[in-house]
Amino acid sequence: MDWKRIGTWALQIVPAVLLFMAAPGKFTGAAQPVFEQLGVFPWGMYLTGVLEVIAAVLLLIPVTAVWGGVIAAVVMLGALASHVFVLGINVGMMTNAFIILVTSIGVIVLRRN
Repeated sequence: MDWKRIGTWALQIVPAVLLFMAAPGKFTGAAQPVFEQLGVFPWGMYLTGVLEVIAAVLLLIPVTAVWGGVIAAVVMLGALASHVFVLGINVGMMTNAFIILVTSIGVIVLRRN
């Protein structure tokens, strides 16, 4: 069994699934209060949703997984910074962003060649 290959795929699937789960809230308006508080509603909400879907799709294609990881990492750094500097620290909301960030960095490292 090729453990590196299995591990790499797991690192790609985890953030992709979490991003696919998070994105619909950006299109249905469920995330509106957060983006209003940030002062970037509605365009920031829709842009974030689109970037999350693009990153999730790219993460599932081996030749584009690095780009998906980069997009996901940048979006999650923005999400974490928003919580730290504007929204207030909420461990529950920040956990998924942190998991996506760490696994995306793992994808970038393992798929960069």
